Amino acid sequence: MKQKSLFNRIVIPYLVLIMLSLVITSVIASYAFRTFYINQLVDDLEAQANLILLLLPDTLSENSASFFQLDGNPQSVRVSVVLPGGKVIFDSEENPVKMDNHADRPEIIEALLGKRGHSTRYSHTLRHSMLYVAIPAVKNNKMAGVVRVSMTITAIDNNLKKLNIRVAFIGAIVLILAFLTSLVIAQKISSPLKLMQKGAEKFAEGKLGARVPESDTKELTALARALNKMAAELDDRMKTIERHRVENETILAAMVEGIIAIDPGEHIIMLNRSAGKLLNIDEKAAIGKTMQEALRNAQLLQFARQVLDSKETSIEDEITIYQEEEIILLANGAHLDWETETKPGAVIVLNDVTRVRQLEQTRRDFVINASHELKTPITAIKGFVETLLDGTAHKPEDIERILGIVARQADYLSAIASDLLSLARLESDDKTAWLAFEDKNVCDILEEVVGIYHPVAEKAGQKISLDCSGDIHATLNSILMEQAIMNLVENVIKHCPEGTQISIKGRIDSETVYISVQDNGQGISSENIPRIFERFYRIDKSRSRSLGGTGLGLAIVKHIALVHNGQINVESSRAKGSTFTISFPRKTDDS
Repeated sequence: MKQKSLFNRIVIPYLVLIMLSLVITSVIASYAFRTFYINQLVDDLEAQANLILLLLPDTLSENSASFFQLDGNPQSVRVSVVLPGGKVIFDSEENPVKMDNHADRPEIIEALLGKRGHSTRYSHTLRHSMLYVAIPAVKNNKMAGVVRVSMTITAIDNNLKKLNIRVAFIGAIVLILAFLTSLVIAQKISSPLKLMQKGAEKFAEGKLGARVPESDTKELTALARALNKMAAELDDRMKTIERHRVENETILAAMVEGIIAIDPGEHIIMLNRSAGKLLNIDEKAAIGKTMQEALRNAQLLQFARQVLDSKETSIEDEITIYQEEEIILLANGAHLDWETETKPGAVIVLNDVTRVRQLEQTRRDFVINASHELKTPITAIKGFVETLLDGTAHKPEDIERILGIVARQADYLSAIASDLLSLARLESDDKTAWLAFEDKNVCDILEEVVGIYHPVAEKAGQKISLDCSGDIHATLNSILMEQAIMNLVENVIKHCPEGTQISIKGRIDSETVYISVQDNGQGISSENIPRIFERFYRIDKSRSRSLGGTGLGLAIVKHIALVHNGQINVESSRAKGSTFTISFPRKTDDS
């Protein structure tokens, strides 16, 4: 639809209305003036006709023409005398002989009926517009004829024309004044409206602090105040919405759980930072894309479609995704209602339960391994004790051998209990009650370990060496650190063949201390490396148990490194040996 300006809507209709009013008024006035003048002339002409009627003889005929040659006839009017048959016997302007029969003239017809007749028409004889008035000439109660008096009305038309010109001139002046007045009125209305428009445009641009100026017009002032009030309320609401948005985004960004919101068409409308991290995608680039385009995970896509199509309010499932390593996600989906959609969207909450599942698996493995580790010595002890109780063993040497086995198995159980207790203490939340840190020279600790295990290594046909010099001071628990190094060295001595070279090194790099135990033994396969620090995990179960190991040594080493805010790494390959390295900060947070 074509838009019209306020000027066109106010000024032009206003001018058209005034113009129509002037035209209609002029036409009506002109008609009224003409009718008034005509009526006045009709009365005057009728009076003159009556005077002429008094002068007529009692009998009218064609021979009466000489009677009408009278002085004193009005010179401004035309006088005609017509017989009842329409024959003109006298005319003051024309020879009656040359004139047509007037029986068909409207005024003659009216007069012959005994009425006053009058009409206005163009006279072809005089070539003027004429006013005709005819009265019946009744003599001796008998219709003798008709007296018709006429005069030109050209003067009237000329006067009316002059009057119309004056009226048109006055109308033009009035029209100009009306135009200027309407222009001022339109300007007075449009100027505040333009200011309001500019103010509304600022509101639309988000500049809700701007205000629309008030006008001196009551209605426009009310409108300006309403706009300003609306802007103030919108400003408050927008600030509230923005505050809530920031709060929601902050909450969603801080959530550990991944949040994905999708519309009914599977387009992503919201994805928080945790979800992007879990799924390894850019959360901003994913907004607006479909699940299939952004995620490319068939299992998650199938779950999203299940949530969209399901009639249930909530759905839960586990989803496995593969990146650098396997990640297990617990997905919870619920409907996201839309006011304008018949089909709801969906919101999906993703929890990374990989660590939980790993811990559950570790717990199950621990229970299985611990049961297996404990079952063997308990079974052996029970069996040999039953042998003694049955009295089957009679010889002293048999009894001594059985008691020796029971004692070794009991020592093994004691070692397992001791190691488990050590692990429990290392994993406890409150270590400050028993764990003390002090400044120690790392090289002194390593020299003490070498001193303890040098004879053991020589007995096993192995050689142990130390590479640690300088002032490597660190804040640590010397007893625990010594135990960790001893466990590493003891593992090498137990599991490596004769001729193995064992190298213990200590060094410091910046503020980090490194202690490594290296050997050139048979090494560890790559599939076993990720699990060697688990409790009771053994690469060769039968051989490890026969050597007296509890399967908890490396787990204890790992936790000792952790309590020092450090870590342990292993590098190993088959037939080339292994290197275990403990690294921890020179000054720990607990010092």
